[in-house]
Amino acid sequence: MNGPYFFLIYEFLVSQSIDPLENLRDVQLPPVLSIWELAPGWWFLSFLLTTFVFFLLWFFAKTWRDNKYRRDALLELDAIDLRRKKTGDDLGFLRDSQTLLKRVALTAFPREHVAQLTDVEWIIFLGRSSKKSRFEGPISEVLIDDIYREKLERSLDPREVYKLLRFWIKNHKTTLPKEPYKND
Repeated sequence: MNGPYFFLIYEFLVSQSIDPLENLRDVQLPPVLSIWELAPGWWFLSFLLTTFVFFLLWFFAKTWRDNKYRRDALLELDAIDLRRKKTGDDLGFLRDSQTLLKRVALTAFPREHVAQLTDVEWIIFLGRSSKKSRFEGPISEVLIDDIYREKLERSLDPREVYKLLRFWIKNHKTTLPKEPYKND
């Protein structure tokens, strides 16, 4: 063990301390940033997100407010239907529901487009404003002809009329399409 390298190894071992953890230092943590010290990109992203949330809230509030007349009309249609069920007066149901439809149409559309409509023109308007062809056939004939009679001349399925009126109140568009309806 007295070789030439022994002395070097011995010197190295003696120079080393016995405690190997003596030369370690504590972990240095980065400074804690406050919320206000965000990068500009995060500020921009939070601004966009906040703006988007406020826009959505405004949009839904506006839509809710603009559709109040629909909710009121649906409640009134339910009341008319309940009255029909209690009294069995189908003709009164037709008259009251036609009056309700006209009021809803006058609320949603300009007066000059709706006020003068009667009979077939009225049914065509209802079909065009809902963009559906549901206002064709025997139900629409009942809505055209039978409300002016003293008693109904044809059989009436009030549930179908109720469903059709409810559909129109819920789904009519407040702008009419440019192209004519297929019955025009």
